[in-house]
Amino acid sequence: MNGRLSFIEFWTVCNATEDREKVMAALRMLSEAKAEVTLSTVNTHFGQPMSVVGCRFSGKNALGDLARRMGKGPVAEILATLEQRLDDDNVLHFRLDKQSCVEGQPVLSSSLTPEARKEHDSIDVKVHVETYPSSRANAVSFLSSLLDSGAGDKQG
Repeated sequence: MNGRLSFIEFWTVCNATEDREKVMAALRMLSEAKAEVTLSTVNTHFGQPMSVVGCRFSGKNALGDLARRMGKGPVAEILATLEQRLDDDNVLHFRLDKQSCVEGQPVLSSSLTPEARKEHDSIDVKVHVETYPSSRANAVSFLSSLLDSGAGDKQG
């Protein structure tokens, strides 16, 4: 089975009370500054400014590098739930706690208590891969190998 990482995409929302620069720095940290972080400002229903911050990046070792920055704990949780995190197009989805990323210690939002999840915003992550031949089983195997390639380098 062969495969390739198409790209990894992050996005989150910044409210007017948040420091956008810190959130943008967190996305740069997650992408190892390989991506240009974009910022779009919109108004909410009540006229308050809100920013959508995102980035997209790729590279041979991009997912392994991200796994290394996340550490063993979050990667183990993703691997344990990999089948459930794949959509019909074999895109991997997970969310990182935005505050922990700003602090430089990314954790999965799903690892927070239900009460904490209500209070914390998240960074949505999508990992797009292509496998040949294309199948769900091949996508799971390929993603597992990419995540494993970086997870052993950092304690989490």
